[in-house]
Amino acid sequence: MNKLVKAATVGFDEKQDCLVTVEPIAAGIEVELTSKVQRQYGKHIEELIVRTVKEAGYDGVKVIADDKAAWDYAIKARVLGALERGSEPKAAVAHDETRPVEAKTLPLSEAAKARISRSMMFVPGNTPKMINSADIHGADSLMFDIEDSIPVTEKDTARLMTAEALKSMTFRSETVVRINHPTQTPYGYDDLDVIVPAKPNLIRIPKTEDVSEVEIVARKIEEVEKANGWEEGTINIIVAIESVKGLYNVREICHAPRVVGIALGAEDYRADLRTGKHKPAVELAFARQSILLAAREAGIRCVDTVFSDVKDPEGFVEEVEYIKALGFDGKSCIHPSQIKLAHKVFTPDEKEIAHSVKVLNSYADALKNNKGVIAVDGKMIDGPIVVRAQRIVDKARAAGIKVEVDEGAEINVK
Repeated sequence: MNKLVKAATVGFDEKQDCLVTVEPIAAGIEVELTSKVQRQYGKHIEELIVRTVKEAGYDGVKVIADDKAAWDYAIKARVLGALERGSEPKAAVAHDETRPVEAKTLPLSEAAKARISRSMMFVPGNTPKMINSADIHGADSLMFDIEDSIPVTEKDTARLMTAEALKSMTFRSETVVRINHPTQTPYGYDDLDVIVPAKPNLIRIPKTEDVSEVEIVARKIEEVEKANGWEEGTINIIVAIESVKGLYNVREICHAPRVVGIALGAEDYRADLRTGKHKPAVELAFARQSILLAAREAGIRCVDTVFSDVKDPEGFVEEVEYIKALGFDGKSCIHPSQIKLAHKVFTPDEKEIAHSVKVLNSYADALKNNKGVIAVDGKMIDGPIVVRAQRIVDKARAAGIKVEVDEGAEINVK
């Protein structure tokens, strides 16, 4: 049985949140609830709080909850956070970092590499209101952040909030959690212990500089998948390059176990270069090309850094068009308004799709009839153009567009 040793408070006086205080009492579980929806859901909330305390293994607890119409997962996360803060610190858990991690070809990981990634929307992992509405904007990926956007004093509650949201909600978008770095900070291992069992699609490792850092995360994922009977490759990794050292090791990092994507973190990289932000971003040119080449050689996704000025949509589109021309798969987004703009640039238009279908059909016809020369719209067609056409068709379908090609006209491309 766990023991509460002191009073503790977590949460904020904000819409869809719940301010929770726990206090030690002699025995039993008492609940003092104030809620905007008390008439409709007061009994349910009280039962949820009692059940959460019991399942966490506590007795002798009074819970004072000021509910602002929080969803169940948020109430549970706040109660768990208060209990954790009011208890004796947990003993440090020993982590075996000697066991080798094998780089396997896993079907689920291969599928994750091919997933569409036009937009990756940042969502603060400690703000229920933003978590609740995150999925309605249609981002390809939602990145719940428990790293840079979370103050040190809220790291413990952010990981719990994010984990409970993942456990209780069904997201249509791919779910990504940016943890704190496992060796550069004191929070990363605790993040892994709480977040990996919540089963996000991807763990994002910030400031990745070495393969050994990826192996720490991959090792934890392996352990949790095995313990829960999940298929290998259920959870994968996206790395973020944010330093000169990381950039020098980028090729090896891209080939590390479970890595299905890579992203650029520009601000820390600029600081490491001892430069600032320029327009155009000449300081990022080498980094962008380097991570893109490494990603393509490894067959993984490549996502660009954020565009921080949400009041400059024209500048955002200009940058997205630039990185698309380079070969990137998508853009990190910090505001919902940026998602549709990114999708418009990265989604093939009708003209591109029609031309690609014509290329594939003509190529198949030429092979079938032993034609030596292939031309579409008066232009010669060779192998690389056929591959590009297939990729455009694949991307359009991944974006939900129905594309029909003649039977036997398609090819397999990575």
